[in-house]
Amino acid sequence: MATAPDPDKFYRDLLESVVQKAPDLIYFKNPAHELVYSGDMYAEILNKDPASVVGKTAWDLWPEAEAESIIEDETRVLNGNPVVGREREVTHADGTKHWYSINKHPRYDDNQDVIGFFAIDREITDRKEYELELERYQAFVEHSGDVITLVNEQGVIEYVSPAAEDSLGQSQSALVGNSPLEFVHPDDLEPVEAALTQLLAEPYDIGTLEFRFRGADGGWTWVETNGVHRPNVDGIGGILLVARDISKRKAREEQSNRLKQAVDASGHAIYMTAPDGTIEYVNPAFESMTGFSADEAVGQTPRIMNSGAMDPDHYDALWGTIKQGKVWDEEVINQRKSGEQYTAQQTIAPIEKNGQISAFVAIQTDITDRIELEERLSVVNRILRHDIRSAVSVIRGNAELALDSDRNLPGLLENIQSEANRLHRLGENARYIESVLSEGETDTTVVDLADIVPANALHLREEYPDATISFDVPDSAPVSASRRLEEAITELCTNGIVHNVGDHAQVTMTVEYSPDQPWGILEVADNGPGIPPDEIYPLEHGIESSLEHSSGLGLWVAQWIVQESGGKLEFETDESAGSRVRIKLQKSEAGA
Repeated sequence: MATAPDPDKFYRDLLESVVQKAPDLIYFKNPAHELVYSGDMYAEILNKDPASVVGKTAWDLWPEAEAESIIEDETRVLNGNPVVGREREVTHADGTKHWYSINKHPRYDDNQDVIGFFAIDREITDRKEYELELERYQAFVEHSGDVITLVNEQGVIEYVSPAAEDSLGQSQSALVGNSPLEFVHPDDLEPVEAALTQLLAEPYDIGTLEFRFRGADGGWTWVETNGVHRPNVDGIGGILLVARDISKRKAREEQSNRLKQAVDASGHAIYMTAPDGTIEYVNPAFESMTGFSADEAVGQTPRIMNSGAMDPDHYDALWGTIKQGKVWDEEVINQRKSGEQYTAQQTIAPIEKNGQISAFVAIQTDITDRIELEERLSVVNRILRHDIRSAVSVIRGNAELALDSDRNLPGLLENIQSEANRLHRLGENARYIESVLSEGETDTTVVDLADIVPANALHLREEYPDATISFDVPDSAPVSASRRLEEAITELCTNGIVHNVGDHAQVTMTVEYSPDQPWGILEVADNGPGIPPDEIYPLEHGIESSLEHSSGLGLWVAQWIVQESGGKLEFETDESAGSRVRIKLQKSEAGA
């Protein structure tokens, strides 16, 4: 006779089958944290036989760091506190990382004592990866420097990223719920409104728009915006706009435009060539100076201005210099389109990009009139110097005869001799002016103040034996200066001696050469009445003053020489304490 089926056994077998084959980790542990029972999946992720894991604790089965966290949860549950939905990253036996949702509940006996706990840990790796990916996208949107905006089908802003406040000057709350058109500059509104209307009407990509966007303070920010509306493809129920602050770029463009306008308006002829010498741009002044129009010059080379008056070696030296990345500065005789020759001061400089010469820019100043004036000045100066020297010879000769005679005229003769010396200095200063006009700017060289100051003092002592001339210099004080610097020092010292109205002229030269300062300073101090303010003012402000007196001309000569040296001349004067004149010159690394 057949035995009736046991319903309890049926359901137990069914439950065990579910536990064993379930994809979740289903298991039971006793108060000693030992595994009493589990489904197959628990042993499978550990790559172990199911029977081998029974009786083991987390310390036996998992890496130490993970076991510690597992035991901490289990202790909590064994104390009667369930763990529900805790997410934890678990390392499988093959080394891969998986995310699980941990659920543990205590099990009680009839006396309500905890006799263990059962757990159902469900793998959520796919969901977690999706969430992490979503977080990354959200972080990208939230932290992007670009402003990401979603406009709904009604043309109203539904979402805007936090970058709006920094980039556009508007908060999220001020933008959401409003039309983006409310913030567009009136002059830019028409094209932006047309693009937004088209985006709302049909799936469309507006490409790139540039317009000004109003900030909370009423100011305007230039933005570059891309917009797209493709709901059937992107799944976005609206218009996606991505805006970027381009104010700096616009400022550079505006600066570039202003620079071009300045170049176009410049009175100097400016042209630019490719590295091979082909002219790519000329400004209007070039057209006026040379007679070649832009259409005639562009595509040609500077040889269209070749007058034939320059030595061919000149052009070889020019190209050799600028191709090395150096600046070429010269006086050149060119020829206009009409055939007329003209003299220009020309500077050619290379333009480098990424370490390579990408172009050359040349600036020409027509100095034909100046050259003619210099020639006339040179003639006048030579005649003037000749007349002064003749007068000096006569005065000196008569003064010497008078001093040797028996007549008692020492005071008068000394005045004559002093005047002769003054005229002589005037002639020397005129020679300097002529040399400046003929030579133009002079190169600087290394001059050691510790050498030239003592030598200058010795020379002055010989010329003015009644004056006291002293100096204080360090062992070495190399500076960058004009080769004429000694002439400037002589002029400053002489000025302090000849204009001294006291009984005894004193001049002291002191050199300061501090290691922590970029300047070397030579101070010339005297005990005279001080330099009149009306002579200092024009020197300090670069305004021409009368050159009738030798002292004024001497100070101008000193000023010009110091300027040639790239230095500064400073004056301090006091009727009761004399004058102090400082020459500040850049230290020379080459001579240090």
